Amino acid sequence: MSMIASSEYMTLTQAAKLIPGRPHLSTVHRWGQHGVKGVKLETLRAGSRVFTTREAVETFLAELNTTDDDRLKAEGC
Repeated sequence: MSMIASSEYMTLTQAAKLIPGRPHLSTVHRWGQHGVKGVKLETLRAGSRVFTTREAVETFLAELNTTDDDRLKAEGC
């Protein structure tokens, strides 16, 4: 999956403000570098700055929720 060129890029600080619970910047940065539960936040590096898009954040959260739902179904919950 890759970001669409026409998407409006935002810094990871701006992205953190969109996410429920307002995670710390270092958490959002880690999601982009290492991911969580096998799901990575799509990011773009421009020099020393890292960017993402609203669509990438929404996709990341949706995939995390799908992963959790699948895990619960597999455990019989």
